[in-house]
Amino acid sequence: MSEIPADRETEGWAIAAILGNGESVHEARKTLKPKDFFDENLRHIYKAIEAVDDNGEGVNELTVAQQLARENHLDDVGGLSGLSRLISSCPSTVGASYYFDLVAKTGQRRELYRLAVQIAQEARKDGAEPDSLIDLFDERLIELRSGKAKMGTRWHKDVIDDVLADVKQHIANPRRLTGISTGWPELDYYCDGLATGCLYLLAAETGIGKSLVVHNIINYLGSRDVKALIISTEMGERAIARRVFYLRAQVDKVKMRRQGEYDEDALWRIEEEMRGKRDLPIGYFEATRLPDIMAEIRRQAIQNGVKHFFVDHLDDIVVPGKDGTAAVDDKTKGLHALALRHDIHITAVSQLARVTDNNRGRRLNRLKDGSGKEQAADVALFIEPVNQAGETLSREQARAEMKRLGGRIRVRCHIEKNRDGSEGFVDFWLDWNRGGKIVEEG
Repeated sequence: MSEIPADRETEGWAIAAILGNGESVHEARKTLKPKDFFDENLRHIYKAIEAVDDNGEGVNELTVAQQLARENHLDDVGGLSGLSRLISSCPSTVGASYYFDLVAKTGQRRELYRLAVQIAQEARKDGAEPDSLIDLFDERLIELRSGKAKMGTRWHKDVIDDVLADVKQHIANPRRLTGISTGWPELDYYCDGLATGCLYLLAAETGIGKSLVVHNIINYLGSRDVKALIISTEMGERAIARRVFYLRAQVDKVKMRRQGEYDEDALWRIEEEMRGKRDLPIGYFEATRLPDIMAEIRRQAIQNGVKHFFVDHLDDIVVPGKDGTAAVDDKTKGLHALALRHDIHITAVSQLARVTDNNRGRRLNRLKDGSGKEQAADVALFIEPVNQAGETLSREQARAEMKRLGGRIRVRCHIEKNRDGSEGFVDFWLDWNRGGKIVEEG
């Protein structure tokens, strides 16, 4: 196999161009990272250049030499005279951007080379699981292509500036949401919006309206030009898009079918929506295998900057070679790790078992294989239909209540786990006369 890609000469010219013209450091930092330098001593110099720039000092051979001395690397690079020789070796500082680009590309080729070697080594191992390998290497390739890999330890000093910015914003407006609004102010109050880096669990019994709640939220996000992706194991893209259309038009399609025709008001609403916005930033992805789902989430997060993902639903996802608790752990921990790694929000829909003598009490106890889900979720939400007195209704009772109320049903959302906020409940109405739209109490 050929030697690992490296170009020490051009790396030296890139460093020399920065030392010879300190203003070029800003252009360099848009393109270069310390890992792009194969030569260890040149890597030390570039790190020192970044430190000098971060401290607000002018970048030149003297300030960089002083920084290298503080880091005990000045002698390694040949001292101040070594930096001077480096500058004099550069053909010209005019083509600095060319040097920066070439060093960055060679660094990326080196990463690809190392990844290829790793693939070959892992694939030769007995018992290697192809799906796991493909999943791992797909992620690395996407990150290499985008240059947005978020890897390794981050120290307090690297994080605190973002935290302080959040604190200042909260002081200026304590009611400002950390995450993005769900379109549901009372829920936002408890959850502080949908925050990136978090996994939300939304659970209910069959036929209660879990998916409809998700469709309301993605419609709200899309209407505000916020990118959102729904990953469905049950409904096709046309079925979801159709529901969103009727939701936006606020028309009950089932009622129109019963009537045998669209009334004048419904027709007007449909026609208005047909003339409305067609390019909502809502994506649809149909899949059931966990590796496919995780790969698509990574791809959309890295390549298209999508921050909000909805998985509908969790219990239908297949983990190759695993089932039961082991599969649930892989699903929930995998999604939570993705949310953290790529700074995205993920809401996963899950099934809630009916109440029995064995699962009475907290609703978390009614989740299938619930311990893994509870541990991984940052926020757990449970929805159930209730009557005017706030008493929980069975599925059959809910249907009768909705019929009695003319196509509306009162629903209660319980927040039973919230790592960074309060627990409680909020009530709302699902109004099928308005296409299944969420309408808040009062």
